[in-house]
Amino acid sequence: MKMMVLALIFAAVLGEANAVAPNIEGDFARPPDSARPQVWWHWMGGHVSRGGITADLESMKDVGLGGVTLFNLSCEGTPNGCPVAFASPEWFSLVRFAAEECVRLGLDFRFANCAGWTASGGPWVPVEDSMKEFVFSETNAVVGATVRLARPKAKKDFYREIAVVAFPVPKDYRKRSVSEYGCKSMREFSWGNVRRDRRTASASETVDPASVIDLSGKLNPDGTLDWTAPSGTWQVVRCGYTTTAKCNFPAPWGASGYEVDKLDAAAVERHFNAHCKKVADSLGEGRKALKGIVIDSYEVGAFSWTDGLERRYAERWRESTLPLLVALAGHTVGSLAETDERLWRYRRLVADLFAHEYYGTMRRLANAEGLTLAVEPYITACDDLQLGRYCDIPMGEVWPSQKDMLACPGCRNLPSSSAHFWGGRLVDAEAFTQNPCRGTSARWLWDPLAIKACGDAAFARGMNRFVINSFTHQPWNVEGPGMTMGFWGIRYDRTEPWWRCTAALNGYLARCQSLLQQGRIVRDVLVYAGDGAPNRYCEYETNRFGFDIVGSEALKAVRVENGELVSPSGTRYAALVVQPSDWNGAEVCARLDELRRQGVKTDTAALVPDVEEPTGGLRWIHRRYADGTDGYFVCSPNTNEAVTVRVSFRQAGRRPELWDPESGEIRAASDWKEQGGRTEVLLSFERSGSVFVMFRNRPSAALKPF
Repeated sequence: MKMMVLALIFAAVLGEANAVAPNIEGDFARPPDSARPQVWWHWMGGHVSRGGITADLESMKDVGLGGVTLFNLSCEGTPNGCPVAFASPEWFSLVRFAAEECVRLGLDFRFANCAGWTASGGPWVPVEDSMKEFVFSETNAVVGATVRLARPKAKKDFYREIAVVAFPVPKDYRKRSVSEYGCKSMREFSWGNVRRDRRTASASETVDPASVIDLSGKLNPDGTLDWTAPSGTWQVVRCGYTTTAKCNFPAPWGASGYEVDKLDAAAVERHFNAHCKKVADSLGEGRKALKGIVIDSYEVGAFSWTDGLERRYAERWRESTLPLLVALAGHTVGSLAETDERLWRYRRLVADLFAHEYYGTMRRLANAEGLTLAVEPYITACDDLQLGRYCDIPMGEVWPSQKDMLACPGCRNLPSSSAHFWGGRLVDAEAFTQNPCRGTSARWLWDPLAIKACGDAAFARGMNRFVINSFTHQPWNVEGPGMTMGFWGIRYDRTEPWWRCTAALNGYLARCQSLLQQGRIVRDVLVYAGDGAPNRYCEYETNRFGFDIVGSEALKAVRVENGELVSPSGTRYAALVVQPSDWNGAEVCARLDELRRQGVKTDTAALVPDVEEPTGGLRWIHRRYADGTDGYFVCSPNTNEAVTVRVSFRQAGRRPELWDPESGEIRAASDWKEQGGRTEVLLSFERSGSVFVMFRNRPSAALKPF
């Protein structure tokens, strides 16, 4: 019975992320509610009212939206007054009312895991559970002299000891400066600036790792040591950790507190229970609408320690932690190459803990409540290429601008690659966020046509459900602009003059999403981007093949069948492209050699292109459906003029159909030919135009003649 209950919970959780609808033609004509776009619903500074909640949600339903994700924010320009205090009894009552209204209206309800948008934190997080960083102090010791070590600098008067270590100073030894190493990670934790240092050093310039001793038990409360140097000159290093003091933001008054320790599963669980579970349990009948929890942007900087990290390091790598502590203090321990590798092992451990202890724990706890976890898994201090595995719904971003329709790294293939490789139907997109720092603040100047090409490009990148940023809650009955999210986000709410017209755009998005959420992705190339930590997304440029980009966890999980790579979710790849990387350890190199021996291609030159077109500017994505249909979503980024172009597809033996997601019309292609095992179709796009080119085994029932 217990196993049956667990199976039912698991099925309910994954229903949203992995459900498959059987009828693509019917869903295209009448998109299901699950395919409708949603919005991020922002309650600003606690200015909330029941009347405003009802008016907001009813207006969303009227224009064809499918649900909301609730955020509590306070941005620049949020008015003062007497707002509802975050997490007060009145606030919980209003959240419950909002969820119950979603039940009445048939809307999905989700909420951010804390106030603000930065990660996971709040006033319930004590300093002991906050994010932590390594700190140290050091001094010279000579024979017969008393050694006194200052306590390393601490924030918020929070400090814990790790160890006191010492080593005999080699003759002519000097500690290299940060600039000489060419990177800050040797001493300071600027994770985004890490590079390997491949220079060599003589024995007299390095510390012998075997000479490092542990003096932790000899430290007195006043900082002196019950130890004197036996001979020569020794360097003594006192190592500890303190809080980073980072807090969640931008949060309403009283809603900000320490960001939780991302390397400590127990602390993460306490955060979840203190807020997420409390909100979920308070919803009453509104719980029926609750689908999931969201972790938005990671914007709280680096961390470098957690309690017991030294023990985890020793257990994982089966080596003493003492040389590592000396290296973290900026010394060269062994050769430069040995030091570099030791620091990589440390960073790899931190990155893996971040993925497992933080995102993995949040997912486990959300799933236990019957909920999904959606995450923007990038621009972190660790390995972005592994993080999407540890959520149910990876999220991307769509930041439109006239100069760069995909200005944010979250718009690239990274989120969708996680879903394609590890399994998952949905790839959400924080859609149409406006960034004043890039001169693209909306200010009511954007309209649906201005943002359509940007959204289409995101579809071609693999995102398949838009969560539009943002719908700002209007607590007052006003006719004008009303409450806003400051200068962030497009104005996609009931105060827009063209709000009622969004029904057409929402219908278009729903038709696209109904097809892009079904079937299986078709990819030709798996791009491996290294085992570094940190590891950021590295763009791979091609418009001839579909590709996914992954890190070392995926490389270990992939298998080979008939020379093709097959992911755990069943996605197949004809070739493996290995990107230049700052780090690939011996284990990864051995794995790459093994894959080559098994017949995996590492050159795309012999691959037959999936799509060819002369402009090089069209964007596309290819999916294969359960009934054998091959479907290509193709879009034009040209926002100024119409485009007509002949596009060649790697398809033969079937007549192409053109499915128009704006009108829902299905018609036979009028100008096409088959030659050499390929089908060439003449496509005519209006500005910012798009179409689904479908190759079916039998004609569609709704097919219109050309």
